[in-house]
Amino acid sequence: KHPAEKGGKASYDEPLDDPVAEKLRQQRLVEEADFAAVKDLFGTDRSLDTFIPKSAKEFDEFARMLAHKYLLPHADSSHYKSLLKSLNKVALVSMTAQETKDVETCLAGIRTDKLKAEREAVKEKKDIGK
Repeated sequence: KHPAEKGGKASYDEPLDDPVAEKLRQQRLVEEADFAAVKDLFGTDRSLDTFIPKSAKEFDEFARMLAHKYLLPHADSSHYKSLLKSLNKVALVSMTAQETKDVETCLAGIRTDKLKAEREAVKEKKDIGK
């Protein structure tokens, strides 16, 4: 859990020394803000137990709700990557090869964005060191 959740001082607003960690911290803040905006837009009375998504937009909201409630609290675990791998295996069982490829393409795009951010952070770190 984050320090704020444990009753300690929140460190969300304090920039990190490591550029890669700082980019990831900023990305997490953006995701949390997006989730808060979705909650404001749709109301906070939605429960995962009663929420039945029908549209693509509702499925996106459902995914965010699931991630924030059940997955992200465990993101600091050394087994988190294993959780995501297992989750994908189970979730993709009923999908066709083409549908699975579409999910793979999405993940590859996320990986590309992260690599780009990491390279930029390393470049910025080198530029600062000159």
